Amino acid sequence: MLIFIQLFVLFLGILMFKLKLEYKIAIFFFSVICLDAAIIRFIPFGGAKFFLSMCFIGSELPRIKRRIKLLKMKKVFPLVLMMILATFVLAVNSAHYQSFVQILRLIIVELLAKYFVICYAFIAISSPRQFKPSFRAAYVALLILTVFGIINLITKYAIWIDINYQGIEGGTLGDLGRKFVEADRFRVQAMFQNPFNYGYICILMSLFFLYGYLNKIILKKQFYIAQFCCLFGIVLCGCRTVVLCYIVGLLLFVYNAFSLKKWLGKALVVVIVIFLSFPFIPNIDKYTSLFVKAFDTSTIAYGNEVGGSSIGMRIVQFTAVLYHIKDHLLFGRGKDFFSIDLGFGEEGIKTLIDKDLLGLESVLMNLLLERGIVGVLFWCVFYGTLLFWAFKLRRYDKYTYSLCFSLLIVYLAFSNMTGELNSVFPTLLLIGGCLRILKEKSMTYEV
Repeated sequence: MLIFIQLFVLFLGILMFKLKLEYKIAIFFFSVICLDAAIIRFIPFGGAKFFLSMCFIGSELPRIKRRIKLLKMKKVFPLVLMMILATFVLAVNSAHYQSFVQILRLIIVELLAKYFVICYAFIAISSPRQFKPSFRAAYVALLILTVFGIINLITKYAIWIDINYQGIEGGTLGDLGRKFVEADRFRVQAMFQNPFNYGYICILMSLFFLYGYLNKIILKKQFYIAQFCCLFGIVLCGCRTVVLCYIVGLLLFVYNAFSLKKWLGKALVVVIVIFLSFPFIPNIDKYTSLFVKAFDTSTIAYGNEVGGSSIGMRIVQFTAVLYHIKDHLLFGRGKDFFSIDLGFGEEGIKTLIDKDLLGLESVLMNLLLERGIVGVLFWCVFYGTLLFWAFKLRRYDKYTYSLCFSLLIVYLAFSNMTGELNSVFPTLLLIGGCLRILKEKSMTYEV
């Protein structure tokens, strides 16, 4: 089975050289939903998103001048150049990235499969209808994902993960298939290493299919089935951050896409129904207490560790970060300082040298630790610019703006409450398409 999965990913990479642009983006959509854990073991950088990104860029090399010209004309290219500079600064200040192979790895991880992703959809999608192949791919992928999720829920075992990681020992982020069989709080992983990534991709797809339904790109039946699949993952991934981000993202989408007066009454009815149903939901006190604990400013000590994902925990983590960068404020301690030098990459908290850092569940704290103030500024300018562009172009297409703005806020919230995990690739893939559509419509209005 493992060899067939690897050959399938290889086949998708070959298709990148044969298909039209919008179908290449559809391959990306399928891969971020179903192939997060897939790795081609017989080639370097064989993870699906890395391999497919390299294939996409390779397939577009004959037209690279035309693509760069488009990015320059739409003012996206300077933003990409800024992140290339940020990656260069990171390489110079990272002790573990001084050899050619490690620098190449940094380029692939930080650029090809991260910040360059916004360009992939940007050059391919110029109207909502061009997302149609992506909706088809995402719909099939969601069905497959949910089947594995249901199997995972029934058996308490993520079989897909164990298939893909045969012979590989899982680290802290590699939540292997049997990890939650005996756990106090069971989480459905479906086809993802980390259940948080499962929940996050379901948030994005829920908003994306709402966008498709409003633009009449997908049928009502497909919309409802997709929403069921997404809600299944959002609820059963067992992450309160995912639930909170979904609520925020959906409310922002609805607020921006529709008349507030029209939806205020409906929203009020939904809120009342939810509150009235609380007494009839089994173990509701258990779930509500999880949200209440998130706002606890105290810390919970376990020996020398500080536990509990709460405000108190974040204060302790931030203080620890400041201690480690006291002599490296500008550029931080370098890429992978947390996982290698502080020992988090071996077995997570068990081998972590500074227990106050725990999992460092915040992208800004991780940036501050490893890239310093300069790295934080690069990140803030990048996402701040995307927010500014989306807001500036909001009047040209309210549905596309609603999706774009909601996605950005969901990402910012998720990444600062759990860490980035694998959230950047699918987010920037969608953002790239949304921004291109908004920019194209702005030019139509000006003419």
